[in-house]
Amino acid sequence: MKPRIDSALGKLIDNFSSAVEESGEAIDMKRLYGAMAMETIIHVAFGVKVDSLADPTNPIIVYAKKSFQNDMSVTTFISIMAIILMPGVAEKLGIRYRGDITDFFRRFAEEIITQKKRELADAATLGTPKTTTSSSSFLELLLEAEEEGRRQQQANKNDEGNEQPKMGKKSSPKHMSTDEMVSQCILFFLAGYETSSSTMCMAAYLLALHPQAQEKLHEEIISVTAQLATERPQMAANVVELITFEDLPRFAYLSAVVDETLRLYAPATATERQASEDTLLQSTNYSIHVKKGDVVHIPIYSMHRDEEQFEQLEIFKPERFLPTTAAGDKAPPSFHRYSYLPFGGGPRSCVAMSLALREVKLALLHTVRLYKLSPCDQTKVQSFLLYFIQSIFTAFTINKQIPVELYYQANFITPKDIILKVEKR
Repeated sequence: MKPRIDSALGKLIDNFSSAVEESGEAIDMKRLYGAMAMETIIHVAFGVKVDSLADPTNPIIVYAKKSFQNDMSVTTFISIMAIILMPGVAEKLGIRYRGDITDFFRRFAEEIITQKKRELADAATLGTPKTTTSSSSFLELLLEAEEEGRRQQQANKNDEGNEQPKMGKKSSPKHMSTDEMVSQCILFFLAGYETSSSTMCMAAYLLALHPQAQEKLHEEIISVTAQLATERPQMAANVVELITFEDLPRFAYLSAVVDETLRLYAPATATERQASEDTLLQSTNYSIHVKKGDVVHIPIYSMHRDEEQFEQLEIFKPERFLPTTAAGDKAPPSFHRYSYLPFGGGPRSCVAMSLALREVKLALLHTVRLYKLSPCDQTKVQSFLLYFIQSIFTAFTINKQIPVELYYQANFITPKDIILKVEKR
């Protein structure tokens, strides 16, 4: 997976360089980060390379952008409510949420599945079966798991034909159907694209408004990168390849910036869970009876702004995710772990969480490493003069967020645009 993300990172750096040379005074961050997120998720999910900036008319790019970049219409809202509240009736009436987009990606995924299955079959025929590698796509991993399941199933059948007595019967492993694989690929794509793009944009936006936090992050990046170059001098010339997934925990403030961005602007404003059995939820103050089949709505956006959990909740404060004791040792966070759910929680958390976090951190890391971000006259703000006056009197620490316009789609929010001034460091 890392080589695929590195490829997209290299293109992101080139795109930033070109944009800054053309006009660093006002750069559309959503355009650049959206391109990277698109290229990464399509390459990782399906194993297909695209260039969304060079080829904006590519149907994959067109339908992917169409998935999120509109406000919710009344018709869409009615369709969603019908699907949630009356799924059986909605199915009989043929009510679907954005069926044209789903149909396109279904056809796209089915074509790739057919192609990859043919490649696996040809490789097996030649006696060189393909094996999973670090650069395998999500779809290839599913197909290889399916093929392994079939081989195990055949081995079990052969064992059953053996005349020797058995203590017990082996169960046949379950493997995914084509429909299940298509569904997983579409979910992986939709879950990974806009969450990554939006988080990158909002993190850049917040850092531009908070120069002290940006400089603190830049200092950490330079310091840790220098340490890594000393440890692996043979890789020092290529910083993109030098920093691995395993190195990311060493960038503590970077993680805190991303966590705080997701607290303030989690792409998913809510999530749901359906009870698989009757249960009783109890606390010291109340109890709730939940029946089997009930759908529990979890308001992520509101929970992230709970005054009992987060002090100065409207302020961008990455340090809240870097709690320490008086002795300087790392301490547990001051908030309940289930009050912070940018990717959901438990076994049903977001399938693309790991990819999204790694992608966001690496993109932000290299952006701040190479460039300085600041607001410009096109940054969404009610009064640009007022912003600078406030900056002067607060020592360049902004306590109020500059309003940013958002798209609202079902339980997702995405920024309409993020325009910033970008300067080379």
